[in-house]
Parts: sequence; structure tokens; C-alpha cells
Amino acid sequence: MIAYTENGSLGDLADSSAKLIEEVEEALYTFPANAGEDQKYMILSIIVFLAALGLVFLSGRKQWRFAQLLFGFVAFIALGTGIFSFLTAERLQPVNLYKDSISVPRGNILFKDILKIQVEELKEHSKYPIQKDGQLYVIGQTDLMVIEKRDGSSYLLSEENYPLDSIYAKLEILVEDWREEKK
Repeated sequence: MIAYTENGSLGDLADSSAKLIEEVEEALYTFPANAGEDQKYMILSIIVFLAALGLVFLSGRKQWRFAQLLFGFVAFIALGTGIFSFLTAERLQPVNLYKDSISVPRGNILFKDILKIQVEELKEHSKYPIQKDGQLYVIGQTDLMVIEKRDGSSYLLSEENYPLDSIYAKLEILVEDWREEKK
């Protein structure tokens, strides 16, 4: 966990709302987003949509009316899945690390505005009260990087979309270098 508090050396910095990253600087590290799962679901849903839509139009007899309704319902579900998978994939942007800030999909965060950075495990438990060794049975687990700002806002990055270990290691080095530079 990277955490630091307000002290005399940080007090002389300009207010974060007054200075955002105005000059264009080269990113020291860039971590592209991985939208592989979303793209897979998007392609699969388009195939299912087209197949279901084709079946709706090909089954034109009266005895196939229920099947047409069912295929139409499947087509709309597949279309919705495809659209939302596409929108999710479009929102994913690379994470860029600069000498004094980090750029995440929702904006830029200056190091002086960061209160805490930590990687937490999000565990998905079984919906049934199954216990293993006195603990609830975990059926899935995902690591999340939580970046908390001093103003109370927070940003989440998931290991499903970003290499959190690499980002955290490089970020820790850059924050330490930034602290030494400001002393």
C-alpha cells in the first residue's frame, strides 16, 4: 500500500484544482487495456443475433409462431449483450504513468492528490452457504487496484483489464522518486 500524509514539504505545492496536467509530456510507462473478454462476447452475441433473426424470418408458418417469438427474444438479448460489450470495450483506455501523475480512464490524478493506493481481493462467494474449512466457499476472485484521492473520490482498476502488478510496481517507484524530488 502506498500512503502518505500532509506535511511541510507537500504544503508548498500548488492546489490540484488550479493545476492539471497542462503541458503535454511523454508517458514514462503505458499499460494498454485488455478488452479480450468483451470482444469475445460481442462477436458471439452478434453471431447469435444474426442466427436468431434468420430463424425468425425463415420460420414463417403459423405453427412456428411460438418459435418466432422465442427466437426474437433471443435476438434482442444477444443484440443488447453485443451493444453493451462494445460500449464496455470502448470505455477502456490505457493507463499512463508520468513523473508526477497517473492517467486512468476517468482522468488524470496528480501524485500529491493521492491519499492511498492499494490492491484488494474481491472474492465471489457461492450463493449457497457451502463452507470449506469453516470459511464460505470462494468460487471466484479478482484483484482490484483502488486509488483514493484526498477529496474522497476513488478509482478502480481490475486485473481483468489491466496488469495490476506491473502498474503497482512502477507506480510505487515513481511515487518514491516524486517524493524525493519534492524534498
